[in-house]
Amino acid sequence: MPNRVRRYLTGIITLGSLALIAALAQWHCADPLRFAAYLLLALLAGTLKVRLPGMTGTYSLTFLFVLIGIVDLTVAETLVIASLSMVVQSIWRTQGRPRLIQVIFNAAAVVISAAVSFLAARSLGFGNSLLLHLIELALAASVYFAVNTLLVSGILALESERPLHKIWSQWFRWSFPYYRVGVAIAAMVIVSNRYAGWTYSLLLFPIMYLEYICHRLTVRSS
Repeated sequence: MPNRVRRYLTGIITLGSLALIAALAQWHCADPLRFAAYLLLALLAGTLKVRLPGMTGTYSLTFLFVLIGIVDLTVAETLVIASLSMVVQSIWRTQGRPRLIQVIFNAAAVVISAAVSFLAARSLGFGNSLLLHLIELALAASVYFAVNTLLVSGILALESERPLHKIWSQWFRWSFPYYRVGVAIAAMVIVSNRYAGWTYSLLLFPIMYLEYICHRLTVRSS
């Protein structure tokens, strides 16, 4: 493993680990049943992944639950959901046996992305209105997509010795349409949570599976 790759991996894993430890030190769960339900669905979402053409990475709808967590849950709950769902995505039906450091890096990258997004969204602090929550979602979605795709593109660029902007543009091309629909689903869940309660919002998640099927067919036909 080249030194530059090792240094990058070490840096991201260290930052991600520190962020997760800091969040867990302040653990608080107001609604364990809701947290467990979101965590279970996020783990299932980790198995619904799409391999992007011409790239070694995969994409799934786990980010949807990270975004919902940023609005509805605590930072510790959100980072636990982010890290565990990414572990599932990294080890589920891979083309080859995944390396441990690769799994840890993937989890650390989403923890960093989720933590930065959480801080950005919660920095608004305007109140508890539905409009604020949707603004928080939009901000969190933008920050999460930018940070996560850059972190992943960074390691892919170092390993393949290709320009970062080319890796990122290819990642953007294939993942952004999927991401955009996922954000729309997250918005519907947040609205449903406000007016009908979080348990009813779970009925929207079959839409998540349909989105996975549609995007998978689109990628395969390309």
